[in-house]
Amino acid sequence: MVTEMDWAPAKYDSTWGKSYTGVAGGYGFGANFKYIVDKCGNVSWLLFAGSHLLIDFKDVPGEEGAYTFLNDPEACPWPVYHWFKEYAGEEIPEGDLESLELVNVNTENEIRMGDACYAAIKAVYADGSSQMVTEKVKFTCDNPDIVTVGELGKISALKQGEATVIASYTSQKDVTKEISFKVRVLNPFLLTMEMFNPSIFGTGSFDEDTHVLITGQWGFGGWEYKSGLDLSGYKSIHVELGNDYADPNFPVSFRLFDENTYWSSPASYDFVNTREITVDLHNMKDGNGDKLDPSHLYIIGFWSSGGNEIVIKDVTLEE
Repeated sequence: MVTEMDWAPAKYDSTWGKSYTGVAGGYGFGANFKYIVDKCGNVSWLLFAGSHLLIDFKDVPGEEGAYTFLNDPEACPWPVYHWFKEYAGEEIPEGDLESLELVNVNTENEIRMGDACYAAIKAVYADGSSQMVTEKVKFTCDNPDIVTVGELGKISALKQGEATVIASYTSQKDVTKEISFKVRVLNPFLLTMEMFNPSIFGTGSFDEDTHVLITGQWGFGGWEYKSGLDLSGYKSIHVELGNDYADPNFPVSFRLFDENTYWSSPASYDFVNTREITVDLHNMKDGNGDKLDPSHLYIIGFWSSGGNEIVIKDVTLEE
């Protein structure tokens, strides 16, 4: 992919893009774009500015209050020139490391079991400048059974509980700073509007106060886990409804999918003359008789012919 780079404060009237370099994870275009490119890799940059301007470029810092288009850190020529040098292996010297800041996460976080998020780390220097250093940070976790931290700060929630993650960064001047944050991993079957999707297939509705689900026709409502929910360490799921379903010809079924698509074949459990079912997580089979893998479940929830109320009383994991 080839991308044109073009931005500068409007006062210069030298580019089409009227914006600022800014700060990755904050305001501005340039630094945020660089952060994305750093993570993507195979991208070519074309600095889009007049050749008569670029021919006058010199690698000499400007003075604050007297910047020009060519040496202003908020206009594209100056930062792009130094980013090219960085990519060429000429690392830009750092200032005096003062502190680290969290980006994308807070000091205390809640994440549902089976989900993931990314923690980014910003280094702040004594001169007021900053840069994203996530790829150079060492992450550790005091409870890896609850949370794991992968490359580039990917936080994966494995099991209910709490954990503390510590991010440590050592600057070029051999100064080390740390910052920590807590992660609380929540029940994967939360019955809230934020976590429960009544319209995974068909247009349904869900009442958070009464836990009443009404699916669309031949519809499905439940939970989705983009990173895959690992239930291999659990024995079973116990599901209880709060009402008898009105249509015996089309009973409500509780379904689990180990592929990340609704159109795969699930394990299906019908509520026939009962309000309760128990799913043996290590003996689930789809409609073809093939066993499902409990280590990566992507979609779990309720199917019905639609139109009638399903009161979800409880969905619990059993070890």
